[in-house]
Amino acid sequence: MLLSRLRRADRRLLLALICVACPAVFTPSAAADTNKEVGVNLPESVLFSSVSTFPAGEPFHIARGWELGPGELVHSIGLWQYRLTIDGVAVQPNFNETIVSQDPVDGTILFRPYVFNFPEGMTGTHVFGSTFLGPCQQLVDFGFATGPCAHAEDLVPISTGTIYATITFSP
Repeated sequence: MLLSRLRRADRRLLLALICVACPAVFTPSAAADTNKEVGVNLPESVLFSSVSTFPAGEPFHIARGWELGPGELVHSIGLWQYRLTIDGVAVQPNFNETIVSQDPVDGTILFRPYVFNFPEGMTGTHVFGSTFLGPCQQLVDFGFATGPCAHAEDLVPISTGTIYATITFSP
């Protein structure tokens, strides 16, 4: 009914607008896949050694975090963190992943890595800094920090501090 009332030029304009808008609304965008890892996970042998190489321009991601066991760590889920710097500049994760697995002895295990995507890869030489943080008293209890803790839930780095790796991305 409404279309019959519109003039022919108005109907064409409306049809053109619908043709332009529909693909924009219904076509999946790159933002729709923001919670997907790209490329290979940068191996620990590269990220945690002092000097390494990796192919230039190859997509990769870094997924690092803490494994949380039943009861012992779950109440502190937001306090267990991983921070990444590249050439001294803090990098924000693209997303946090949650992986749940069942261990026959320990029960439900929760792994919550911070995921940093590098879809274009990198070139040149860069210094990566990896810092693992957690609640002070729990880090001490599990042997990751020496203490003493001013407050049990204070967020502190593991006793080894930031782990630095110089990575050269070359062809």
